[in-house]
Amino acid sequence: MEALTLLLCLLLTTFQANTIGSWTTDNWLDFTESFSEPCGGNMTDWRGVLLSPWYPNNYPNNAQCTWTIHSTGNSTVSLIFTDVDLETCCDYIKVYDGPSTLHPLLGEIREYRNQSFKSSNNDLTVFFYSDSSVTRRGFYATWLFVDAGDINTTYTTITPETNSSEPCGGNMTDWRGVLLSPRYPNNYPNNAQCTWTIHSTGNTTVSLIFTDVDLETCCDYIKVYDGPSTLHPFLGEIREYRNQSFKSSNNDLTVFFNSDSSVTRRGFYATWLFVESCGGYMTDWMGDFSSPRYPNNYPDNSYCTWTIHSTGNMTVSLTFTDVVLETCCDYIKVYDGPSTLHPLLGEIREYRNQSFKSSSNDLTVFFYSDSSVTRRGFHANWVFVDVGNINTTYTTITPETNSSEPCGGNMTDWRGVLLSPRYPNNYPNNAQCTWTIHSTGNATVSLIFTDVDLETCCDYIKVYDGPSTLHPLLGEIREYRNQSFKSSSNDLTVFFYSDSSVTRRGFHANWVFVDVGNINTTYTTITPETNSSEPCGGNMTDWRGVLLSPRYPNNYPNDTQCTWTIHSTGNATVSLIFTDVDLETCCDYIKVYDGPSTLHPFLGEIREYRNQSFKSSNNDLTVFFYSDHSVTRRGFYATWLFVESCGGYMTDWIGDFSSPRYPNNYPDNSYCTWTIHSTGNMTVSLTFTDVVLETCCDYIKVYDGPSSHHTLLGEIREYRNQSFKSSNNDLTVFFFSDGSSTKKGFHANWVFVDSNSCRNNCGYSFGSCSCDYSCQYNSNCCSDYNYYCSSTTIWPQPTTEITTESWTTDSNSCRNNCGYSFGSCSCDYSCQYNSNCCYDYNYYCSSTTSWPQPTTEITTESWTTDSNSCRNNCGYSFGSCSCHYSCQYNSNCCSDYNYYCSSTISWPQPTTEITTESWTTDSNSCRNNCGYSFGSCSCHYSCQHNSNCCYDYNYYCSSTTIWPQPAIEHVNCSSDNMVIVIQMSYLNSLGLRGNDLYVDDRLCRPNISSTEVVFRFPLDACGTVKGMMNSYVSYTNNVRASQSQSGTITRQSNFLLRVGCRMEPDTMVQIFYKARENINANITGTGHFGANIAFYTSNSFYQQIYDSPYEVNLNQLLYVQITLNRPDNSLLLFLDTCVASPNPNDFKDRSYDLLRNGCRRDNTYYSYTSGEHYYARFSFQAFKFLRTHTYVYLQCKVIICPSNDYNSRCRQGCRPRRKRSLDSTYHTNTVTLGPIKLKGA
Repeated sequence: MEALTLLLCLLLTTFQANTIGSWTTDNWLDFTESFSEPCGGNMTDWRGVLLSPWYPNNYPNNAQCTWTIHSTGNSTVSLIFTDVDLETCCDYIKVYDGPSTLHPLLGEIREYRNQSFKSSNNDLTVFFYSDSSVTRRGFYATWLFVDAGDINTTYTTITPETNSSEPCGGNMTDWRGVLLSPRYPNNYPNNAQCTWTIHSTGNTTVSLIFTDVDLETCCDYIKVYDGPSTLHPFLGEIREYRNQSFKSSNNDLTVFFNSDSSVTRRGFYATWLFVESCGGYMTDWMGDFSSPRYPNNYPDNSYCTWTIHSTGNMTVSLTFTDVVLETCCDYIKVYDGPSTLHPLLGEIREYRNQSFKSSSNDLTVFFYSDSSVTRRGFHANWVFVDVGNINTTYTTITPETNSSEPCGGNMTDWRGVLLSPRYPNNYPNNAQCTWTIHSTGNATVSLIFTDVDLETCCDYIKVYDGPSTLHPLLGEIREYRNQSFKSSSNDLTVFFYSDSSVTRRGFHANWVFVDVGNINTTYTTITPETNSSEPCGGNMTDWRGVLLSPRYPNNYPNDTQCTWTIHSTGNATVSLIFTDVDLETCCDYIKVYDGPSTLHPFLGEIREYRNQSFKSSNNDLTVFFYSDHSVTRRGFYATWLFVESCGGYMTDWIGDFSSPRYPNNYPDNSYCTWTIHSTGNMTVSLTFTDVVLETCCDYIKVYDGPSSHHTLLGEIREYRNQSFKSSNNDLTVFFFSDGSSTKKGFHANWVFVDSNSCRNNCGYSFGSCSCDYSCQYNSNCCSDYNYYCSSTTIWPQPTTEITTESWTTDSNSCRNNCGYSFGSCSCDYSCQYNSNCCYDYNYYCSSTTSWPQPTTEITTESWTTDSNSCRNNCGYSFGSCSCHYSCQYNSNCCSDYNYYCSSTISWPQPTTEITTESWTTDSNSCRNNCGYSFGSCSCHYSCQHNSNCCYDYNYYCSSTTIWPQPAIEHVNCSSDNMVIVIQMSYLNSLGLRGNDLYVDDRLCRPNISSTEVVFRFPLDACGTVKGMMNSYVSYTNNVRASQSQSGTITRQSNFLLRVGCRMEPDTMVQIFYKARENINANITGTGHFGANIAFYTSNSFYQQIYDSPYEVNLNQLLYVQITLNRPDNSLLLFLDTCVASPNPNDFKDRSYDLLRNGCRRDNTYYSYTSGEHYYARFSFQAFKFLRTHTYVYLQCKVIICPSNDYNSRCRQGCRPRRKRSLDSTYHTNTVTLGPIKLKGA
């Protein structure tokens, strides 16, 4: 009956959508097999960027793209790939030395290795191919035209003097760019003397930032000068990287680089940018100015001086309309004259509606900000006033008025500002003011009110379509409703009236002349396709600007289709804010896309104004505007700005990161996420070395996992020497700043830590073991706990000083709780076998809760049906406990094991009847294997604390593998790192110091403490040599000591310590899937070659699934990938056997084979790759086991072989009749995945 029920479920779920995300499997195949988007092209710009289709999203299947880059004259093409992520087996890039693929092949790229190419003539051709299966991120490359024979003439326009045989240096005039040492990132040549001059224009200065510096510190250097040559003031010298930056005081900055005749290094990489200076000399009769970056926060260390100069009989009237400063330290000073040496009129630190008037022709304003907190800054308006005249602002004639102050006037400028009398102070009573705005030619007048505050009952503004109030009335204003008006011809008249009672702030309005029929082609450089008769859209590359609908603020035309692409460069993204939107909501719309075209991810659609803003994830943002053939509206007004991106994904074993602009103030509205990812058995240790935030509102959050959806470890708002450690491979840091005050920010360091080591970790717990004192009762101590922590984390004994109140409220205490169990520990007798005793169990309960003996009153029926009972079950294991003899070491004995089974199934001793062959092939036996670990148990000394000893460990190994004391030197190996530890006492006995030691790469330096010297580095770094020994993979290095050159004699021999790692077999990782319960799944590895296994959303194997448990539908396709923790193309990973079980601890008694000995056993199993790469991939359809829960676990055994061994097991595929045992030279791993759970089950 149960089988029939399952069959019915299978039939029912067949009709369920088999979707992953928003794509069904069939749709995904159809989508990727028909790539029709054009790609490739002919490039003739002297520099540019080359991207794979859809970059940085995955490129499509079946792509075949050809780019030809053509230079002219004596120039060749230099092409550098800065990012490459392809399906290495099948997708590739080919580069040809000429205008087509028929010319010589320069190289083929399948993975990133910092590749660069140079043409021998004017042309370079790039061909990209992808097959019909897996896709990746693709590639990013930059090209540059180089004068023939020149090396690294990036941005070079002249050839300076140099003693090197290669020209370098030059004159730079672009507003931003990159400065590279010769041959960067390869080593620069000897005897280089290069001079670069960076020249800006106008009111801008030069900002230069060095992002990478690697020089021979003794002898090679960079010097920076504040001016157009090395004769100008010296700003600084660089010999090593310390995040250096420089700013010129005027238009020029000069950089000089020198290398001597000996050692060379990678060199340097720097970026420059022209930045706006502040201050100025103003002579217009009216205008406004503001603090730098207003309304964004002004920068630190600002020194700005503005001088406003009038002529004749005019004085200067200055009004501050907005002031937000750091009141303690930043200020504005106003002087009555042409410099700061003249009389001080006043100082401003906050807004109090301040205004100033000069006594003669000049007024000087000085602004200062210190190096700490910044604010929004200020905005001010000035106007020239005739001596003796009061408020003749914008007045050229004297209109009729009943007020004692003249107001109104005739305006003829093509744009300007209209203010009520005394604005922003209250207007006077009895005002009657008339302004006429007159345009000429084909222009009309557009007037927008940006601020209106009137006595609504009695005061008003009226607007007329013509040169007087006798013309048609366009509208009346009594309060602010974002009003705007347009004249039908050249004139617009504004009349303002106030009665004799209450007054208010008044109004502020802007006008601009608009050509009749003119379309907003602002920032438009190309004419896109459009069904409208007017061109619109374009490509924007300025760092900030305005985006307007056609004819704005007039109504846009019908049948408009406009596309704007906003493109930033470098590390900048695009921020777009819509400040005015008025569309026909039913039918007209704006769409915004995250990329350089409308084929990229869709960010949002706009049909009405809701203060919308958008940010690109990379350099490009695309805006598409559509209007139909009927009603039209005013359209839209938007502003864009390039903003620096932040956050990242870090995989280096050691490093640091900081808040944006650190140590300068971070910007407002920052949302930054960093994910630090280790591999194998390593966890992440993170330490904050500096934190200065706005404590009320800005913060840092740290999460224990690969995203902010994982467990929150802590929140930081101020510096308290905080540090965090992950429980697994990932740590995520999120930084937020609001829209107000900013501070210096933060700086943090991370390092990967071996999660199995207690060194410097006493008191902490990891995913696989613990260095906390409780591990002695939980049987999960790390292997070196006794050496490092046993004396420092003594098990606490309750004392009489503990008061009754404090003791009884401790939920982890057994006082008065013997026989009870809590969520985190137990005071019941069973805790001694379940390894979950509370810390004071022995003190309070061990004598009072003796292990119970079954009595005769227990009936046979009740006893035998108890799943936790060993009666009649000796030698068997259950899901929750075991009656097998191994339970004494695995700490999972059933409660009555001692009563029924301890005397009947004593630990077996191997006898002479066991043959050598059968014994040595038993993978669970320690005979001849002392010191080694297997997937299911261990013969290593650490098994006594990890509770995973093989059954015959005591017989063979207990006397030979005594818990070791650290030797004078030892090496620890993982699949990622080599760690060499040498005791300082040993070095002292040889007359050596820690600083004397080095490995084969002298640049890799050790960490030195008072007790030991530790080298820690990746297996493929620091001169480590990789080799093959009898099909084993080995890594070797040497520790040497520098010899003293002082004195006459020495009794010290040459110090040489040879160190190596031989990668041994047996590692296990697992995963599982399950129904709707929150269970944290761990991916663990035991052994030296680390591997992991994970579910993915589709057969692209791009997006990993982190849900635990993974909830699936019956018959749903599940995609699994197994990969080495450290990618290594010299190794192959072959999937040998894959078994499913409902019990994560038992894959023998009740299991189901998907794959056995490389042969498929399940008809839904499909292999994508196995034995071809350092990873294997397969899929199968989800199922459940009958008569049990809906959890399913997978355990897969993989074999790791050298890729150059063509007779290895990895090359043999299915082998149904397997040999008695696998050749010991092959590396095997057992990986487990789960749980999976069926939805609704």
